[in-house]
Amino acid sequence: MTVLAYSQDNKTLLGRGRLLLVNNEINQTTGTLSLIAVFIPLFLMSGYVGLLFREFAVAVSVSLILSLIIALTLTPMMCAHLLKPEHEAQHGRFYRLLEAAFDGLLSAYERGLKVVLRHRFLTLLVMLGTIVLTGYLFILIPKGFFPQQDTGLIIAVPQAADDISFQAMEQKMEAAFAIILKDPAVASIGAQIGASGAQTLNEGKMFITLKPESQRTASADQVIRRLGTKLASLDGLTVYMQAAQDITIGARVARTQYQYTLVDADSAELAHWVPIFLGKLRSLPQITDVASDQESAGPLLDVTVDRDVASSYGILPAALTRSTVPMTLASGSRWTARMIARFPLYQPACWSFSGPEIAWPMSRTRTGAPFW
Repeated sequence: MTVLAYSQDNKTLLGRGRLLLVNNEINQTTGTLSLIAVFIPLFLMSGYVGLLFREFAVAVSVSLILSLIIALTLTPMMCAHLLKPEHEAQHGRFYRLLEAAFDGLLSAYERGLKVVLRHRFLTLLVMLGTIVLTGYLFILIPKGFFPQQDTGLIIAVPQAADDISFQAMEQKMEAAFAIILKDPAVASIGAQIGASGAQTLNEGKMFITLKPESQRTASADQVIRRLGTKLASLDGLTVYMQAAQDITIGARVARTQYQYTLVDADSAELAHWVPIFLGKLRSLPQITDVASDQESAGPLLDVTVDRDVASSYGILPAALTRSTVPMTLASGSRWTARMIARFPLYQPACWSFSGPEIAWPMSRTRTGAPFW
């Protein structure tokens, strides 16, 4: 806030006093404008940091500008009409109490300043020690864009081979459930095969609910490291885990905390460079759990439709699409409905067994009781 000092007796302000007042106004105005200039880089900053701090910079800058305008216009006018000379002013008890408190603070500051000036060398050593301690704490304290939270929920994405069947994926998920539920910090698990938004059977999603902090001794990150060591023993299944956060960046659901997107109009060129890029990232000791959502190793069926022959038999393109959709999904399945509940999203499918067709939900929840 801009604060300008004015004399209580403006009529007797002459000569040097007026020059001091004008000089004070210029200094205060220059200081306010300099403070506004400090926030100019925040206006021009790009990325997520710029988006987060832009509103803060605008609010502070506008407040400083309004404060400066009021201090140069409204404040002098009100001082001229409301303030009285000190010898004519009559103050109440509350005013005298505040003045006594301010005088006490001023006296304490004066005594402390005298002590500091009397022991200058010791003061210099304290300042150097403060600088060294600040640098040490800067290295020691964990740093990040957003502090890692322990919300009591761990999101895990299990991933298997691209050509795995539903039955094999179900068995691997069961093995992962058995390991996770043995952890003393885990309260329950909710899981689904086939992640929402990407209907692939080789990956799923687990929602691991932890016990309250008063009932467990490990944080969410410690539980993730502990479960990661145990789940690494599963053959053919990799489980990526991260603690759920209240504030996240990015609209895509990823297996890991950080994402790097590669885009190319040529799919063949993209397929060539992705393994090279992944190999380089995996060679860095600072990075773990490197994964890619490019799943091109599964079985591929390329269907070419001869439209002339199909039209000669009276077969419409829509009929061909309906007949080829079951072949594009694993195990000859076809989505029959989509039911949206509070949590999570259910995607029933018809699976063809030796008996009649049955509808089976792919999302399940387990708390240690029998699975079904």
